[in-house]
Amino acid sequence: MYISIIVVLALLMMIPISSVSATGVRHDSGDDATAEEHECWINGYDSGFAGKYDKDRARECIEHSDNYNKMWTDGCQSAALRTEEECGELINNPVEIEDYEALYDQNKAACRMYGSEDGKADKPYDKERAHGCQEFDGYSEGYQSGCENHTTQASCELQILGEKNYCPSHPDIVACVEFLYNATNKKPAEICYAPGGCFKDQNTEKYCLNYNDSTFCKTVGDICDAGGFVRPEYPYCTNKAINSDDIMENDMPPDGEGVFCDIVKFKVGCYDRNDNPEEFCLRYPEYEVFCNVIDICDENGSVKPEDEYCKVS
Repeated sequence: MYISIIVVLALLMMIPISSVSATGVRHDSGDDATAEEHECWINGYDSGFAGKYDKDRARECIEHSDNYNKMWTDGCQSAALRTEEECGELINNPVEIEDYEALYDQNKAACRMYGSEDGKADKPYDKERAHGCQEFDGYSEGYQSGCENHTTQASCELQILGEKNYCPSHPDIVACVEFLYNATNKKPAEICYAPGGCFKDQNTEKYCLNYNDSTFCKTVGDICDAGGFVRPEYPYCTNKAINSDDIMENDMPPDGEGVFCDIVKFKVGCYDRNDNPEEFCLRYPEYEVFCNVIDICDENGSVKPEDEYCKVS
C-alpha cells in the first residue's frame, strides 16, 4: 500500500494546480522578504489552518508587513475547512501558541485524517480540500489509505488522479477502457515531418493511447503486443471487441448504402460492408438485396457451413 501512495503522490506533483503560488506558501513571502517577514508569513498560515489565532504573535508581526494577519485568513479558510464567519469567531477567541514548529505536523496529521475519512466513506476525492492541504501533503496519502479499505489500489489511484491523468498510463485497468477509446479525450494527431524523430515513431503505444490518429494507430500502431506496454490480455485490448450487447439502437445503416457504422461502448468504427460481408450479414440479415447474393456459409470463411447459423438458414 505504501508503494502505491508514493506513486500517487509522485504523479500528483506532476499535475499543475493553481494555488497561492506553484512553489507553495513557504516560498511565497517574496524574494525581498526579511527573515522576520517570512516567519510571520508561515506562522500566520499554519496557525490559521489549525484554527488558532495568536493575537500576541499577530501584534509582533504588524511591523513585519503584517504578514501574520495577511496569511491567517487564507490558512483558516483553506481546504474548505471553515467559513469566513467561523474564522471570524476564532479571531475573537484567541489562544497562545507556544510551538509553531509543531503546527506543521499537526496540520499534516489533520489533512491525512480528512483524506482517510473521505476514502473510507467512499466519498469522491475532494480536490478543493486536497488543494488546501497541498502545503502539508497528507490528504491524498490519507485518501488512498482509507479508500483501499474497500476497493483496489488502482481504483483509488483513479479516484485521486482522475481519468485524464491516470488512464493514458493504465490500459490494464477496466475502468479506463471507455475513456481510452473515446477520441474526444485524445489530442489531435501529431503533425511531424521528421521520420524517426516523431513521437509516434519513438513510442507508438503511448502515442496511440494519447493521440487521435486512427489512420496510423489501426495500421502501423498495433499496440496490443505481447512484448509491449499494452499487452493483448489488458482490458484495453480484450474489451475493444464488438459485442452484440454493446450495440445501440441507431446502428442500422441506411438502405442501399455501402457503408455501415457500429456505435458501441468502447469503439466507434465505420466499415464498408464489402470488406466484411460475413459480419455485415450476420448483423443485418434484413438487407436481403445484398446478403442473398453473398454466400457467407463458406468453408474458407469465418462462417462455416456446419455452423448453426447455416443449418438454420
